[in-house]
Amino acid sequence: MSDVIKGVAAERFLVKYRGILQDQKKRGYTVRGTGTTRVLATPGSTSSDYDPRLTIRICEDRTGTTWTEAGQTEAGTKTMGHVYGRVINSRVMLVDIVSEEVDSCDF
Repeated sequence: MSDVIKGVAAERFLVKYRGILQDQKKRGYTVRGTGTTRVLATPGSTSSDYDPRLTIRICEDRTGTTWTEAGQTEAGTKTMGHVYGRVINSRVMLVDIVSEEVDSCDF
């Protein structure tokens, strides 16, 4: 898989993620602090739903953050998962994001 396709897949993930953040802002959801996100291309198993070459592994560390919604403040978490994509009409499209809270990431 070319670096261009990997980069486009990562960019599409970030666009989707920014959309989620914009929705949270509209609802009065605030986040304080910093975090980091690591992304690793990890070709996956074959599926009719996604292109295995466009599987990206993510690790998001938000343990240094807090978020507030409706007056309730909660601590940030560490999340690890996979982002699945496929090519539709010559464009990389996001198919699914599967993630879970973890104590540490293994990459």
